[in-house]
Amino acid sequence: YLTWYRESMQLPVENDCKLMAIIPVGDEFELEFEQAGHRLIVKANKVVLATGRGGFGGCHIPDFVKHLPRSVYAHTIEHIDFEKLKNKRIGIIGVGASGFDAAAVALETGAKSVDLIMRRSQLPNVNKFASLSYQGFSHGYYKLNDEQRWKFMCAAYDAGIPPPVEALKRLEGYSNAHLHSNTSISHIRFDGSQVQIETNQGQYTYDFIILATGFYIDGYQQPELREVIDHISLWRDHMPEAEVK
Repeated sequence: YLTWYRESMQLPVENDCKLMAIIPVGDEFELEFEQAGHRLIVKANKVVLATGRGGFGGCHIPDFVKHLPRSVYAHTIEHIDFEKLKNKRIGIIGVGASGFDAAAVALETGAKSVDLIMRRSQLPNVNKFASLSYQGFSHGYYKLNDEQRWKFMCAAYDAGIPPPVEALKRLEGYSNAHLHSNTSISHIRFDGSQVQIETNQGQYTYDFIILATGFYIDGYQQPELREVIDHISLWRDHMPEAEVK
């Protein structure tokens, strides 16, 4: 649909551009891009960042995974060659929408088995964040004070976000799919041929790990924001006594 939008609106779109820095210059901004190995400077009065969930800190890679070779794990935001996972034992850490989608594709492509590992005792069944997409919420939320906004967000985060019903249904009929609840990971090691995950429920062994672990919310990890991040309003600026999740 983006191609259609581009053609219908006759928008000037530059491809293969990587934003390197946003530099405030008086009342304007200078955007530094890298394009085909060259530095490109674009001036703007206003900048809109539509960089997605991964654009404010990047994908979340848990510390207990970082020592593993990249050949044995991938994050769901990355391209995963599921054909290479045929007849493999797959462990998926996280049970959001992307985790169940990855599980379904792996099973449909011929994985030997798929385990989904979650810390919760059961899957959430209500998405309290669903209200955010309604116009009424947008108008009402704007009028709430900081404490009310914070309580709403905390309640929504604590409740968790369930995977879509369609994602759950894709796993129906697969006896080689398992959901492990109340499972927290203490250590992961790779012995050269397989990945062994130590948990409070025992040890699980896999050929490949898929991380459905979401994204960081930390603009300080986003290099292109380094010149402006201190001017971005954060929860801690308004609710210093609150524990930021």
